[in-house]
Amino acid sequence: MPTRKFRELVEAMPAGLQQKIAKRVRESLSSMPLDEIREARQMTQARLAAELGVNQGEISKIEHRTDIYISTLAAYLEAQGGKLEIRAVFPDREMRARNSRICNKGGVSTAESFPASCSVQAS
Repeated sequence: MPTRKFRELVEAMPAGLQQKIAKRVRESLSSMPLDEIREARQMTQARLAAELGVNQGEISKIEHRTDIYISTLAAYLEAQGGKLEIRAVFPDREMRARNSRICNKGGVSTAESFPASCSVQAS
């Protein structure tokens, strides 16, 4: 059986299937686990811990949690030079939630809950 390039196989697929595959590839590339984000930013757990004023073990815990406070996630990303944005996606539009009190600039929050008052801006 002759070998074929992957591109040739994809090009032989129906257009709808090609679009579906392309969408899944884009989604995979746009969502990364926290540890992969940190590594892509070329930052070690120790350096990030120093930025946040916690020990390295706390960074490991953050990266492996299944549930995380929004303020903790915001601080984690801001310490790497990023910014957390939260979107709500509805059938007829997308909205971005914002609240200036989400980020705890003093470091990682372990006991703070999401503020109840959150303004929403249509985009």
